[in-house]
Amino acid sequence: MSACTLGIYELYWFYKNWVLIKARSNKRIMPFLRALFAPLWAYSCFKYIKLAANEKGVPAPSLIGILAVFYFILQSLWRLPNPYWLASMLSFVPLIPMNAAALEINKKIEAIGSENSKITLWNWVALVGGGALLVFAIIGSFLPDA
Repeated sequence: MSACTLGIYELYWFYKNWVLIKARSNKRIMPFLRALFAPLWAYSCFKYIKLAANEKGVPAPSLIGILAVFYFILQSLWRLPNPYWLASMLSFVPLIPMNAAALEINKKIEAIGSENSKITLWNWVALVGGGALLVFAIIGSFLPDA
């Protein structure tokens, strides 16, 4: 979903995680702003996920700092010239282990894990429409300048 939505799904992922973190920690945080500035707040989000995983006895990545730096760097690569900016499309990779831990935490706490397990109509629209746009962007990146 992340690549086909050109990274917008990552904002949604961070937003939903910050909403849960806010509800569970009773901290005064603004999930929307933390999601909007996700590259700067990724470490903090990962830290909350790791703490919750430790509390629930769920395995979580131990090198969250490296994952956060990796995410920040990948998010910064969109500024590179063609075709090197395409590497920024891999910014979802550091989220994979954190998402796996978050899903396990949610399964232990409540039945949230199944909430987002099916592909909806909107998911299909994003996958097909965004996927086509991504294919055109990739092709355009390799075409010579006119």
